Amino acid sequence: MSVIPPAAFNLEQIAQAQIAGRGGKERQIRAIFSGAVRTMWTNHPLFDVEVRSGDTTYHVEFKKQKNLQWFDVGKYHDVSLDDTGIVMLFLLHSLHSKGMIDTVAAIHLGDFVQLMMADPEMRECGWTEEVMEIAADLKRKYPKLQFKVSAPIRDLLRRYGRSFQVVYPSDHREKRES
Repeated sequence: MSVIPPAAFNLEQIAQAQIAGRGGKERQIRAIFSGAVRTMWTNHPLFDVEVRSGDTTYHVEFKKQKNLQWFDVGKYHDVSLDDTGIVMLFLLHSLHSKGMIDTVAAIHLGDFVQLMMADPEMRECGWTEEVMEIAADLKRKYPKLQFKVSAPIRDLLRRYGRSFQVVYPSDHREKRES
């Protein structure tokens, strides 16, 4: 499955990117893309950057975390057909990696939301149409409100690996060093 072309990424830069800590990291994140693509940061509520590869523009939302990621689910209620094609790009790091990226995985927003809503465990966390609708209603009344629901990304990659495009596997460095 290809959500975004693998050639859009610079694997050497991914291996060097340090993303731990709060906020920022735009410079390190921008560097993970190859020189063959153009990136433009946006102020869109659903995605962070436009990545242009050839004649195609990808809207990409970055999620950087060790495992547990929090989502403002009100934003996902009644998204447009175009928005379901947004690329959710998970940049994962672990304690032992000292903030270095060890996994990069991609999935379309629409597929991700459907996957969460179909999983009984994730439904218990609030990944339901009802919760998204309530969150969206509250967000209209209180625009700065964030209504967060969790998802353990590493666990989801283990359970639903075929649903994700793994751009940078966690064993990439070990394979290169041997």
